[in-house]
Amino acid sequence: TVSPDGKTLAYVRVESDGQSLWIKQIATGGSFRTLPTSSTGYRSLAFSPDGKNLFFREQADPGSILQTTPYGGPSKKVAENVWGDFSISPDGLYAAFVRRDTTRDMAAIVITNLAGGEERELSSRSSFGGYGTGAPAWSPDGRKIVVFGGSMKEARPQLVEVDVESGAE
Repeated sequence: TVSPDGKTLAYVRVESDGQSLWIKQIATGGSFRTLPTSSTGYRSLAFSPDGKNLFFREQADPGSILQTTPYGGPSKKVAENVWGDFSISPDGLYAAFVRRDTTRDMAAIVITNLAGGEERELSSRSSFGGYGTGAPAWSPDGRKIVVFGGSMKEARPQLVEVDVESGAE
């Protein structure tokens, strides 16, 4: 993924003992490892809108969303039980993702506050017509989220727009 200023590229490198997270300076071509090799792997990389933070998800399903800086250092867990890719809100305050709940036979769109970890289930559907595991897309003003969903009647794919304030589809 490319940083908001277009100067930096974050990518995953597959190595013999797992995957590592790398940063490349686009202008110079120089690269460095920002996080060590992980046997669980890294996926769904996303910079914060200001470029100061880098978010990633563990490869496992379900996985966790973690936060670090592009230049390394300790990682902080910001969400758990994440069943697919995620996205960061335009203001950089929230992450949106899909969570499956097998006890309720549901799939839900969840938003989490990146600073405090408070979560809110925005919308849910039965698993038959649930949400896909691709990254939810935020509108530029942060008031809507679009996610892939199945139809309750026809089991056909569709894009679903959800209002962030009310949760209405």
